[in-house]
Amino acid sequence: MLWVKKKMSYPMMNVLAGIGIAPFPVLFFGDAVRYFTTVGIELVLAMAFGGALLRIVARHYRNRPKVVRARLCRALAIAVEAGLPMDRVVDLGLQAADDASLTEHLARLPAAARANQTLADTLAGWSRLTPDMQQVLGVADETGDYTNTLKRLADLYDDGF
Repeated sequence: MLWVKKKMSYPMMNVLAGIGIAPFPVLFFGDAVRYFTTVGIELVLAMAFGGALLRIVARHYRNRPKVVRARLCRALAIAVEAGLPMDRVVDLGLQAADDASLTEHLARLPAAARANQTLADTLAGWSRLTPDMQQVLGVADETGDYTNTLKRLADLYDDGF
């Protein structure tokens, strides 16, 4: 989301500058009420359109597999770091990932399996689980170092890995 905001900040600043500059001749000729009315209407329209555009881009971007995996890894790391039981760790990861395929995958598993399995076994078979993520989960399960391992993997996904 930060990447999207960075990419859109320059065009949005140009739009805002244009809103104030384009009707300036009206103000120059002494019609301040019409100038401020025009600027106000244009600002409202720009905010509505810009917000809708940002929402569309964000919705598309947040469903990209790498972004979903990064959110999942960060949530799993934080939940393990907080000392939660494994079934709660998986539930929080599911909520953070906000992915339909992960919801379907975990719905097929009994709650007892999620509580007693490792993360690698719990997520095995998920359609968006890549071999590298499966291996990293296995390493995290074996070493018990979920925090560093999963946060580093999330950073790699955020960097375009």
